[in-house]
Amino acid sequence: MFCIISAIFQKKSAGSVFNLLYSDTMRMNEYIRTQANPTTSALLGVPASPGLGHLTFLHAGHSSWPTDDPGPIAAAERGHAHSGYHALMFTGEGNAMLHDGRLLPCGRGTLVLTDPQILHEYRPQQPGGGSFIEVTFDVREEDGTPVEMPWREMLQNWFGQVPRLPDSVLQIPPPHWERLEGLFLEILGALTEGRSSNESWAALSLGRFALALCDYLESGAASLGDGNGDRLEKARTLLEREFASPLTTGQLAQEACLSEGAFIRSFTSRYGLPPMAYRKKLRITAAQHLLEVSGRCIGEIAANVGYRDIHAFSRTFKAVTGKTASQWRKSRMRIPD
Repeated sequence: MFCIISAIFQKKSAGSVFNLLYSDTMRMNEYIRTQANPTTSALLGVPASPGLGHLTFLHAGHSSWPTDDPGPIAAAERGHAHSGYHALMFTGEGNAMLHDGRLLPCGRGTLVLTDPQILHEYRPQQPGGGSFIEVTFDVREEDGTPVEMPWREMLQNWFGQVPRLPDSVLQIPPPHWERLEGLFLEILGALTEGRSSNESWAALSLGRFALALCDYLESGAASLGDGNGDRLEKARTLLEREFASPLTTGQLAQEACLSEGAFIRSFTSRYGLPPMAYRKKLRITAAQHLLEVSGRCIGEIAANVGYRDIHAFSRTFKAVTGKTASQWRKSRMRIPD
């Protein structure tokens, strides 16, 4: 999608969660949310006093500038701040960026995690062009109050004790930057594909990105892998992308290049659940999200997450959540029943 953000958000309603009135430097992004009151992802809730914060994807995609770009030419391109979060990875040749009021070098493999209200501008600040992949999201409490904890605290809220984040700008060496870049592309693919479960898939991919980053911080080259060599991770990626399809354990085992028995044992050992139980959790989590943020009937939601038999869906949903789908929807009080 080719879009100029400043034009989209020129008439910002009172209900909008994000003010993007800063030039058109994100014009190459494929996914830009334009609704004034967007839905939120229930998959990555962030505990925040006094309630629970919810994550909302705002835009994601590739941004690039040609090599003959002269650098910033307007005040708006020399820094801005807002209540949202950025995660971006530079994919082009070396240049410089503005982060937290500092001019810093950047190039392929530079990972930036931008906390809310940090002054920044990631358009190349010097001649020579550049490019990056970015995901931008907002976290709000139930009453709409922005959650503005630093990235390191948010990671701790998601995963418990995590390795210390040494800086918000990291130079990731090869082959690790390729793995993280691939997860950025997973998020972008989820948001642009247009399927009903795209928000859920994107939230799962963002969680996978954060876990991969934590793995890298904890053990560097030992655990992150190159993305292609990890056969179990390849099978799990397929399962998460296609959780609504009738994938069999045998097909997943083939993806992992393992016998079915060895695959089930290895998958359960690494991820804590057998493959089909893992898929059931994905399906029910996606159903909870759709029940909360959409007005679709329960039968349609069941079909969207992979259940052809609504009775099987109802039994499974109650077994997992302790409530019927109707009861769960009413308890969320997001939309009328």
